[in-house]
Amino acid sequence: MKKITALVLMSAVMVSLCACDSSTAETEGSTAETTAEVTETELTEATEESTAEETTEAQAEDVIIPLFDYVYTNDIKQMPPESVASDFYNTIAPYMPLSTVTEVADANMTVYHFTIDGVPHASFTLGDRGTASTELEVYLCVSNDGVSTTSFSTSTGGSDSIDFIPLFYNETKGCLVGYSMYNLNNPGFREVYWDSVINIAIPVDADPGEYGL
Repeated sequence: MKKITALVLMSAVMVSLCACDSSTAETEGSTAETTAEVTETELTEATEESTAEETTEAQAEDVIIPLFDYVYTNDIKQMPPESVASDFYNTIAPYMPLSTVTEVADANMTVYHFTIDGVPHASFTLGDRGTASTELEVYLCVSNDGVSTTSFSTSTGGSDSIDFIPLFYNETKGCLVGYSMYNLNNPGFREVYWDSVINIAIPVDADPGEYGL
């Protein structure tokens, strides 16, 4: 009887030990699977966040086209903006490839189209800082003594003229950008939009640093 009892007890202990080993193995396997799942989820989330950030940065990057020869940016930085606006021919003119449209003898003025990569641009699409946009003829008008203004004209007869020298075309925002109102005692670096309802140019203060000036 004692031998039988001892054998029964030993069998019970062995079954218990086997059950513990099995339980431990299952627990370790479950933990490993959970860890792998967590790691995979974290990697997926990190990849998605990185991709989202890259997409946002790409979307936030404006397409900015210089209207002057960009290799001379440092030279233009050295020029007082008021001198550019009031003495165009002796300051920035050598760095701005323009296409002559006409000379207005009665007004002592020459009218120019801007050029991009050597191609004259008679028109630009300007927005109103909302959803509307307008295709406009844009002219730089420079008097014989070098005072400059910019004129805008729509196909429907709308027009406006402001004291402004565009240096960039921000294609993404739909605006021209440059020195504004230096001849009218309200100087500033501005983005210029177009209000298609009342047909006027809208200058808005801008940071020249955003455009490399």
